[in-house]
Amino acid sequence: MVKNLHVQLDDELFKRLKLKCVKEDVKVSSVVRALIKHWVGVEESC
Repeated sequence: MVKNLHVQLDDELFKRLKLKCVKEDVKVSSVVRALIKHWVGVEESC
């Protein structure tokens, strides 16, 4: 019973961590996209 509870808690933590990571990935990719746009814009204006 206790062991099962531990597994459930771990699963819940894992899900939360995964969600957090996904959100961070989205944030990072949008930053990367903005940088690429900036670089492309700089290249075009040169």
